[in-house]
Amino acid sequence: MFTKHQIINNRYRIETCIGAGAMGMVFEARDMHYDKAVAMKFFAPRSSGQSVDKPKIQKERERERGIQRFHRELQIL
Repeated sequence: MFTKHQIINNRYRIETCIGAGAMGMVFEARDMHYDKAVAMKFFAPRSSGQSVDKPKIQKERERERGIQRFHRELQIL
């Protein structure tokens, strides 16, 4: 999906993949604007006919917000 040191949106530099699952992949990246480590999650492309599991995505967002509260140094995008 992405390669090490690939630049996303002229701002984020991909460092490494830190997790992958059925919903997508999570990468450690560097916010070059703030010189700060961030985690970036990219959802996997859906197959034709596959519906979006909105409740599951909402739960994921809520978990990420909880992580943000406890780990201010890691920005979840």
